[in-house]
Amino acid sequence: MRRAVFAIAVAVLVSCLDPVWAGTTGQINVTIVDSGGQPLPGVQVTVESPALIGGPQIQVTSEAGNVQFTALPPGEYKFSAVLHGFVTQELTGVKVVLDEITRLQAAMAAASFADQVVVTAEAPVVNVTKTAVGQAYSEDVLQATALGSSNRQFTSAIAKTPGTLQSGYYGDVQVFGSANNENAYYIDGLSNNEPVTNNFNSRLNFDAIDEISVQTAAYNAEFGFAIGGVFNLITKSGGNQFSGSVDGRYVGSDFTATGDHFDPSSNLYTYRNVAATLGGPLMLDKLWFFASIEDFTQEQRPADVVQTNQNDRLTGFGKLTWQVADSWRMVAKYNYDDWTNENARAIPLVQPEADATDDRTFQTAQVEAFGTLSESLVLNLQAGTTDNEVAVAPASGDLETIGHMDLATGIFSVNYMDAQFGTEGRDQLLGDLSWFLDDLGGAHEIKAGIDVSRVTFRNERFMPGGFNYLDLAGGPYVLQQLEPATGSYKGDYRSAFLQDSWRPVANLTVNLGLRYDKTTYDVTTTGVRVASMDQVQPRFGVAWDVSGNAKTAVRGFYGEFMHPGAMTIPLLSMSASAATYLECSVLGFPDAATCAQVAPQYGMPYLDDPGDYPGTGWALVAPGGSGGLVIDPNIKGPKAKQWTLGVEHEIFRNSSLGLQYIEKHTNRFFESTCNGNVPTPSEGAPCDYLVITNDVPAKRDYTGWVLSFNSRASDKLTLLASYTYSKSEGSLELTQGASVDFDVYPIHFDNRYGYLSNDRRHQLKVNGMWLLPYQFSLGFGFNWNSPFRWTPEDPVVTQGYGTYFIEPRGSREGEDFYQLDLQFAKRFTLGNTLDLEVILSLINATNAENATAVCTSTYGCLGTQATGDPSRWQLPRRAELGMRFTF
Repeated sequence: MRRAVFAIAVAVLVSCLDPVWAGTTGQINVTIVDSGGQPLPGVQVTVESPALIGGPQIQVTSEAGNVQFTALPPGEYKFSAVLHGFVTQELTGVKVVLDEITRLQAAMAAASFADQVVVTAEAPVVNVTKTAVGQAYSEDVLQATALGSSNRQFTSAIAKTPGTLQSGYYGDVQVFGSANNENAYYIDGLSNNEPVTNNFNSRLNFDAIDEISVQTAAYNAEFGFAIGGVFNLITKSGGNQFSGSVDGRYVGSDFTATGDHFDPSSNLYTYRNVAATLGGPLMLDKLWFFASIEDFTQEQRPADVVQTNQNDRLTGFGKLTWQVADSWRMVAKYNYDDWTNENARAIPLVQPEADATDDRTFQTAQVEAFGTLSESLVLNLQAGTTDNEVAVAPASGDLETIGHMDLATGIFSVNYMDAQFGTEGRDQLLGDLSWFLDDLGGAHEIKAGIDVSRVTFRNERFMPGGFNYLDLAGGPYVLQQLEPATGSYKGDYRSAFLQDSWRPVANLTVNLGLRYDKTTYDVTTTGVRVASMDQVQPRFGVAWDVSGNAKTAVRGFYGEFMHPGAMTIPLLSMSASAATYLECSVLGFPDAATCAQVAPQYGMPYLDDPGDYPGTGWALVAPGGSGGLVIDPNIKGPKAKQWTLGVEHEIFRNSSLGLQYIEKHTNRFFESTCNGNVPTPSEGAPCDYLVITNDVPAKRDYTGWVLSFNSRASDKLTLLASYTYSKSEGSLELTQGASVDFDVYPIHFDNRYGYLSNDRRHQLKVNGMWLLPYQFSLGFGFNWNSPFRWTPEDPVVTQGYGTYFIEPRGSREGEDFYQLDLQFAKRFTLGNTLDLEVILSLINATNAENATAVCTSTYGCLGTQATGDPSRWQLPRRAELGMRFTF
């Protein structure tokens, strides 16, 4: 059925007349006036760029002196305006930025003679119509600031943006206090969110990315399903000239310095990466192609760990761009990403026999058709499909032996405690229509659109052996039982938006928007609908060109945003919740016979030990729900309200300084809690089953100030710098809706609100590149964060699971973090078009060893660490070698 839907979508796109590309392009809007400031109609305006298939575009200004160039691929453009009897105007270096409008205004003076000298000027630096907060990274900036292989991932590029924080094993990004699964990821305007966890899905070869648009706040109504950031990656398209690259990188333990907490001789680490791209014309100005491939292997084995973690990843990407007619363009693309992660949990807390293998394959196909319907009407249609396969299981392949975890030390042993096999998919259709008006109380760009998506998940999940042991001090304590869960689930996303970018006067832009999102989740194997949530989201933004010369912009915004959660909602509705047993001796029974006789009299059925663990048997204290968690029928998605206010000023050539205030309040999170806590939690409330509901005191509050400086004042220097002061508070971190945070009152409710782990009060980021004589270059990246927050916690509570915060959340501070990365490169010209670059990267050049985590358990960790002792440190200085061919 999914393949049929996609085939129909392709047929619809091919049959469309003159659609336009949106979400993957930018615009140039031009106003031409005479020397007295009066509109000039009939001016021939031309824009051209190597990035523009089909050759230069030419339009004639309207009676209001306006003209719009839509669907322009990101890149650098040349602009010219010609009218007989007036001085010809030319402007070079005009930047077209993804998802933004570049507005140009030219005043044409009367010519005194026919061959009047052409006037050349520089393009404006400050976008005086933009209300969104964020940053756009062109290919040259991406390459200049990607230092070493670890930074040649799109998430690392995003993390250079003010207000973002990169964390976690997969390099996930948190934005202005939101969790890393609350962002919207796009590749060429279509969703790249993983259907179940809602993190990013497939990766791309870094050299296949043409531009990244990062919107961290205040985005318009056309963007939704996010309360964090919106990240749109645009892929390369080839061109009229053949071009390509081959890039290889290597780093190993023998390139790593010895530190106080790191010995290279006992820590294995190697990383090998080879990536290649090729693009060019199949038909000049008519049909372009682009292709890329990347293969990398990463091996690591920390000290005191026996097993070696090995990551193998192969990605491939292909794209065709076809200029069907002057106003009709089509694009088709395919992305393949195969990832195998052996011994995925190779850390001191995990014994070799308890490790896991994680295999994933991602495949995505997309088609687009775009063009213009008339001078004032443009249409965009896109379709895409995603297929994923996931297999997570014990590395040994043993699906029968019961796994163990020691509650006091946190050590996992005997076997991996989970197994999951499944497939995921997403089908998406979207379209929008833009209408340009010049004479309705000012100039308008009215845009309306719809987005229809279906996500699917087929899953089999179980505990090896059917149980998990949770031990304490080396002895039996808790036994968890989870019935195997097998099911098929779907989610339907429906969205519509209407927005107007209105300029009542030349130096004022008002963005008015309204978005409606509706999400439903169903269990397809039973036909049961488990959730239906919707939200109307108003958005209002203002941008004021203070001086009228595109030098200073003042911006303000208010908006509401909804996040739909993830496919874990229907999965949890079918999954049996884990039943919890306590070892009989813990409950005071002297032997198994007494426990078997007396415990049932107290409503605690008895269970013989299911494995080979010696003890007195087990008594059920918290029964698991055979039908899974109950979903509140009135459940709603998390909701955020944002306010922003900022100013940006061009302080000198190609350089701007900005100050931004952001305030965000997020609530209405859904979480699991004991049924007796709904609607009001109370001590001793029944816990016969768990309910997923909004009726929990879960919220987040964020305020921040961002000072940013961006400069290309010299062709030889690229500089991006920012300082962020922020406060991130709340009662909930990253969640999939089924953590123990609010299960039992007051144990799981107490001390929950406070400073979150992403509360880095101060952040300083400096990134850039300096081009030196003799084709040398120096890249630099510096990051400093003030101390992280942590909370002492008791991992063993009377209910037998979860943690208890001894103090209010975030009451303690760890260490601050700083790191300086450097990259030295020498370019050699080998021919007219072939260049070789030899690269040496120094990651953590100052050899800092900041503690990045501490032991939070009141029982200590690993038997040697006390509460508050550092448990993880920053890696010391390491070198990386690279070689890069480009043509």
